[in-house]
Amino acid sequence: MHTGDWWWEMQARKPGATVVPILLSSDRTQVTVFGSKTAYPVYLTIGNLPKDIRRKPSCGGQVLLAYLPASKLKHVACVASRRRMLANLFHFCLRKILEPLETAGTEGIVMRDG
Repeated sequence: MHTGDWWWEMQARKPGATVVPILLSSDRTQVTVFGSKTAYPVYLTIGNLPKDIRRKPSCGGQVLLAYLPASKLKHVACVASRRRMLANLFHFCLRKILEPLETAGTEGIVMRDG
C-alpha cells in the first residue's frame, strides 16, 4: 500500500476521485484529576493535511473518535493469556470504531468539495 504504484492504481479506479489516507493515533492519558483512571483516546486525521496542521491541536486537524478501555486484566493469572486478551480487546474496539469507514474504504463515497 505504501508504493507509488498502489496509489496510482487506487486513483485510477475512480477517475476524478481523491484517495484520502486515514491516520489514527492514540496514547494513554489520565482521565481523572488524581490520576487513578486512564484511557486511550483514539484520534483520527487525514493524510492529505500538511503535518504542521495534523500535529498541532489548536489547528483542529484531529477528531476524537473514542476512548479505548485501559484495563490491565489483573484477574487473569497467565501472562500470555492476559496479553492475548488485551490484544483481542484492542482489535475488537478498533474494529467497532472503524466499522463505518469500511464501505468508504472499499467503494468510496461522494463528498462535497470546497
